[in-house]
Amino acid sequence: MTRRVILGNLGGGVFGLRVSLPGEDVIAGGELSFDSGWTDIVKLIQVGVATKLADNTFTEVLFLSPGYQPFAEVRYRSGLRVYDDYSPIVVSDASPHGLGATIATDRLRLWPAATGSGTAYDVVYAVFRVPVPAP
Repeated sequence: MTRRVILGNLGGGVFGLRVSLPGEDVIAGGELSFDSGWTDIVKLIQVGVATKLADNTFTEVLFLSPGYQPFAEVRYRSGLRVYDDYSPIVVSDASPHGLGATIATDRLRLWPAATGSGTAYDVVYAVFRVPVPAP
């Protein structure tokens, strides 16, 4: 059984909290998911812009697999504007709507535009070094 959490004296008179990734031993120097000493706590695997082609197929964005299904954010981009949870792509009479993406251990799969018309669009994405709990 691995030791995953240290709360208190981290050594050298430093007190704080450290949490390791599943299967990693926090005391033996395993890879961490959180350290209260970090000044920048966002640990990224990859960020970028991808284009969903104007067809009715999936578009895949590959990234280096961390060995687990990571958390990812995908946002619709139009020019210099990045939309929050919803896209302005019109879907019949119901707009706005969310974008579709499936997250695997080494790729994002961007779904075809919901219009079914093969609309092309750009997305800004970020893949975080944070595991997604299994369903």
